[in-house]
Order: sequence, then C-alpha cells, then structure tokens
Amino acid sequence: MLMTQPRTDTCSSVRRTSMLLALAMIVGGLGPACGRDTNRSIEQRFDLLNQVALTTRPLSDAARGAIIGGVYQQTFPPSGYGDLNDKDLELAFRASQLAAFYTFQPRHAGDLLAALKELERRSRATNDHRVKTYEILVRTRMLHQAQNLVAQHPDLTVETIPALREAPGIVPGHPTEWVVAADERALLRRPVDLTAGAQVIVVTHPLCHFSQAAARDIQTDPVLHELFRDHARWLARQDGRLYFDIIQQWNRENPDLQMTLTVESHEWPMSDVSGTPTFYFFDHGVVKAKVTGWPAEGRRAELVAAARTVGLLPP
Repeated sequence: MLMTQPRTDTCSSVRRTSMLLALAMIVGGLGPACGRDTNRSIEQRFDLLNQVALTTRPLSDAARGAIIGGVYQQTFPPSGYGDLNDKDLELAFRASQLAAFYTFQPRHAGDLLAALKELERRSRATNDHRVKTYEILVRTRMLHQAQNLVAQHPDLTVETIPALREAPGIVPGHPTEWVVAADERALLRRPVDLTAGAQVIVVTHPLCHFSQAAARDIQTDPVLHELFRDHARWLARQDGRLYFDIIQQWNRENPDLQMTLTVESHEWPMSDVSGTPTFYFFDHGVVKAKVTGWPAEGRRAELVAAARTVGLLPP
C-alpha cells in the first residue's frame, strides 16, 4: 500500500525500460511458452520465480501478475508433489503461494492446496502452512474451500468468513461488489453499473493510511465532500483478508464515503492499479481521468480537474 505517483517523468521511464530489459534477460532462457522448464532444479526454479517477482515491482498489479503467472506455468508445478523430497515440496508450496498471490488465479491456489495435502500426508504441515493457504483461498475467492480448511483445523487463527448473499441481476464477468452489512456479519454481492453516467471509483485498502488521509481531507472540503458523497464508491482491493470488521467500522465513521469490497478484480476495467488510493473518473463506462496517490498536500486540484472532465463539476 504505497502512495504512487504517475510514471510520466523521464527518470521513471528510464527505470521502467531498464527493468523490462533485466526481466527479459531473466526469463529469456525459459524457452517456448508452451514448454516446461525441466532442466533447472526446484530450488533454481523457485529462485527464478522469486527474482521475477522482485524485478516486476514497478509494474501495475495486472501486468505483474501476468508475467509472474507465465513464468510460474513454465517452471511449476512439478509433475507430482509426491515425487518431491521434503525441501523441494516446501519450495513448491511457496512457489504456488507466490503465483496465486500475484495472479489471483484459483488454479494456482489449487496447486497450493495440493502441496498442502502432500505436506499433511507427510505430517509436515504446520498451522503457518494452513494460515497461508487460507489467506490465498480468500484472496482467490475460493471461500468455500477456505471454510472447509477451517472446519478441518478449527484452531487456526484466521478471520471468520461472513455469511455470503447475492442480489439479483449479477452477470458473469461484469463488475460486482460486496456490501458490508451494517448490523450483522454478512456480505451482499451486488452488480455495479459503470455505464450509468459519470462516477468515481476509488480503489483503496482498509489499512492504507494514504486512503485514510484522503477521506479525511475530502470530508473537510465542501466541494469534494459533496462530489464524493453523491458520485463515488470506495472499493477495497481484492486481498487475502476481507477486513470485515475494519470496513464495517470505516462505514460507521464515514457514512458519506461508504467502502465496499472487490469480489474479483478481473470483473473491473481498472487494470493499471499499482497503489492506493487511486481515483478513476468514469463517463458512461469509460475511464476519462485518473488521479493516483495522496501526498501530504493532497490532490484537490487534480480531483477537481478530473471531475470537470466527466462533467461532475462545472467548468
């Protein structure tokens, strides 16, 4: 949750180009995308995957996940977890955890579950393995599997998944959000119509202090307060925790800036998120302006200009 600045300056462009060149050198030896890297040891494969994860840090979430997922598919999972020694099995577990974390892909979470199952069979699984698996299952929205894991290991110290409900009108692949109930432990999944005129989506995180500062500053500004009260939604990013209690408390303290939860990131058109808060200004489903980050002085001028771009404020 770092405050990010738009990458438009020359120095940032040079750093980005250097990063991409370094990445090309790292993955250049993997061979065709349809092949599987079988020449390296499991340890070498894990080191490569970890290096790619570190090298792609300047990229957006979507771009980073695509690269990491592609490298993972070429290097992991092994043909069978039962054939690995204990050390390699642990590395395979960590590799699938890393891939699922950045890609949000249930198939990679499935690999993690398979690795955990083999660790359990060998009596080498710890609660740390189980908690990490639980968090990945929540992150990839495999919530029923997460609940099953807790049922098998009730001593795990994890966030309890709320009751899950669905509103009518949900269309597969279209944006949805979870609304946090005000007076019970429940989430309501409902559709979001981004084509309905001009609106603002604030991609945030419940623990991001930059987002908290933005909300505080916006509420003390009469123009911005009215704008965000009437036309914005604060959307918490897909994560390995639901932060139900924290979001519920946020909504009590900020009744005009209600926060909801992303169900699945791929449903939304914002593919260039790299930090929070990020403000997207939509006009009938099309992003017309974007404001990133919240420095100490705020971004009032940028928000006003972006709102004018989509007609939410007069010129």
